[in-house]
Formats: sequence, C-alpha cells, structure tokens
Amino acid sequence: MQLSHQDICVLVVDDDDVIRFLHKKNIGSLKQFKPVLLEASNGQQALQMLQDLHGSSGRLPDLILLDINMPVLNGFEFMEVFQKLEWSDKIQVVIVSSSETSEDRERGFSLGVKQFFSKPITMEELESAIVECAVKITS
Repeated sequence: MQLSHQDICVLVVDDDDVIRFLHKKNIGSLKQFKPVLLEASNGQQALQMLQDLHGSSGRLPDLILLDINMPVLNGFEFMEVFQKLEWSDKIQVVIVSSSETSEDRERGFSLGVKQFFSKPITMEELESAIVECAVKITS
C-alpha cells in the first residue's frame, strides 16, 4: 500500500542506544512518511513521556516500537500499566525483541501488542508495522 507523505509519530523504547539509532534511521528512510520520532530507554521513561504528552495536549505517538528486556521497567511491565490508560487504544504497540519464545509472544499479544518481531527487524517488517498503523490513522 502506498501512502502519500503521511505524518506518523513513532516512539522507540529500547535500552540499547544502537537499536534506537537504527530504528530511527530506518524509519526516517521510509519515503512515504514524514515521521516524528521520540525515544525512551526504558518502560518507565516511556510511560512518563506519554503521560506528559497527554497532560500537555502534546502529540501522542501513533506507534510504539517496544523492547521486552530493559532495566527499570521492562516491556511487559510497561504494557501492564499502559493498557490501563484510558487513551491507550489510540496507540498501536509492536514488540521488537531478541526473545523468540512462544511464551513471550503469547504474553505480548495478551497484553494488547499488535505485532511481535524478532531483532533485528527487517525493513519489510518495519514498513509493514508502520503502514498498518498509518492505515488505522486514516480510517
């Protein structure tokens, strides 16, 4: 599906600086989007950012790329809190993790995650996640 230069806001949540950099670089290279990119290094930082944005009527992300294994608040703990927020249904969450276990996949989906990709995420997978999110925004 070809979308014409749609604005999309993506929050990248990963404790690895290199992974955050690569996600941002790859998202920025998708020509059909004008991305607004946010980043957090753990689930707690991401939740605080989301609550601050919501409280100030700032732009909430359309999509969150979420790692599982992070310090302070991991991806599953983030999702347990996030899904209780009254406006969480407006944001799609995709897990991008080094975990490949069926238990982690099942747990992610049970917590409301839309897609689950193993690291390293391919450009095709990344574009698929963003296009799916963009289609939801326009519908």
